[in-house]
Amino acid sequence: QLSTLNSQLSTLNSQLSTLNSQLSTLNSQLSTLNSQLSTLNHPPSAIRHPPSAIHHPPSTTAYPGIEETLSRQLREAALDHEAFTMRLKACELPKCRATCCHDGALLTDEEMTGIGEAVEGHRDLLASYGWTAEHYLTMAGRQGRTVTLEAGDEALEEDFPPHFPKTRCVFLDPEHRCILQRLAMDTAQHPWWWKPVSCWMHPLLLRPPAGSERPLLTLARPGQDPAAEDGYPGFGSCTPCGVEVADGLPAWQTLRPELELLGKISGRDLVRELGEGEDRAKRIDGAINR
Repeated sequence: QLSTLNSQLSTLNSQLSTLNSQLSTLNSQLSTLNSQLSTLNHPPSAIRHPPSAIHHPPSTTAYPGIEETLSRQLREAALDHEAFTMRLKACELPKCRATCCHDGALLTDEEMTGIGEAVEGHRDLLASYGWTAEHYLTMAGRQGRTVTLEAGDEALEEDFPPHFPKTRCVFLDPEHRCILQRLAMDTAQHPWWWKPVSCWMHPLLLRPPAGSERPLLTLARPGQDPAAEDGYPGFGSCTPCGVEVADGLPAWQTLRPELELLGKISGRDLVRELGEGEDRAKRIDGAINR
C-alpha cells in the first residue's frame, strides 16, 4: 500500500508541475494582452507627442485665442444675405483718411499683449517710419484700447461725421496708414498679423446669438447700427467703407479679403456662400417678375 501511495503522490506532483507550467504560460499570455491593451489606449504617437506638441493649423494672426473663438462662432453663424447686397467701395485712404480709426480700437488682453510685444520688439523699425510714441495703450474701464490723439480738420476727411470725436488712433501715420499693418508687411507677416481683429474686420459685424439664435455675420446699416443711441446715429453705417454708394460693388465682393480671411479661420467658403445666395435671390426675383 505504501508503494501505491508513493506512486499516486508522484503522479499528483507531476500533474501539479504540469499545472504550474500551464499557469506560467497563461500569465505570460495575460501580460502580452495587457501590453496590447495599453498600446490601444495610449497610441505610440500620443506618447511620443505630448498635447503641446500635437500639430495644429498655424495661426493667421498674432491672436490665436481670438481666432479660436471666431472659428467656433463662424462655423455656426448665419449669413445676412440681404446686408451683403449693399453696394460698397473699398477703402480709399487718401479720401477717407482712416475715418474708421478715429476713435481707436477696443482690445482684448491678448491683443494688448501682442501689440505691446510688437512695438517694443521693433522700436528701431518703427522709428524709421517716424513713429516713436511711448504711450500707445490705455484702459477704458476694465477693457484695453489704443490711445487716441486730438486731430485738426486737415487730418480728417471732408465729410467727417459730426457726431464722431475729432481724434485719431495713435497707430496712424501721416498718410493715414496703420503702423501695425506696415510693421507686419515689413517683417514678412500677413498684413493684419498685429492689427486688432475688430479693425481688419470693419465694417463686418459678427453679432452674438440672441437666446437660441445663431450668431449672425452682417453689416451695420442706418437704423440697424448696434452702436447707435440717442444723439449718436451709429458707427459702422457712418464710416465711408460702410456707407452704401450707387457705383459700388455688392459688399460680399468689396469685402472679399476680409471674408476670405474669416473663411480661412473658420473653414467656410464665405465668399462662395454669399455669392450663391445672391444668385438664388436674383433667380427668385426673375421668376416673380416674369
